Amino acid sequence: MWFTKVSLRNPVFATMVMLALLVLGLFSFQRLKVDQFPNIDFPVVVVTMRGAQSGKVRKIALMRVEHGGEYAFVASYGGAPKHPVWYHNLVAHPDEVLLQDGPEPFRVRVREVHGDERAEWWQRAVAVFSNYGEYQQRTERTIPVLVASPA
Repeated sequence: MWFTKVSLRNPVFATMVMLALLVLGLFSFQRLKVDQFPNIDFPVVVVTMRGAQSGKVRKIALMRVEHGGEYAFVASYGGAPKHPVWYHNLVAHPDEVLLQDGPEPFRVRVREVHGDERAEWWQRAVAVFSNYGEYQQRTERTIPVLVASPA
């Protein structure tokens, strides 16, 4: 709050402080070693679907969990107590889904898996993105796993 008041009274001072912070930030970023950057090289697929309530086209990026030409979509929502909105979209319109894993999207049909089949896909998903295991521990709900098969 005080910086706002000072900025109004002395805009040159405020500009100098902002420039100093910018230079300090750039200098710090330059000195940051590459091995200290977070790993953001996660494989993803783009899923296009129809909204359950709005009927509008929706797109999301999900972790790429592929096996034998089929793909798993894990509705983890970071371990939140409720399912993500896109889960409800896919359940409402399982035949109106495009999946893009490469240059061209293709049609898929989505179904929720349970029991042993879910356990197999869950293992594959955790192998790709270990945070899914932590997300399951955060919530009391069973995180849904949906499988997309080429239509």
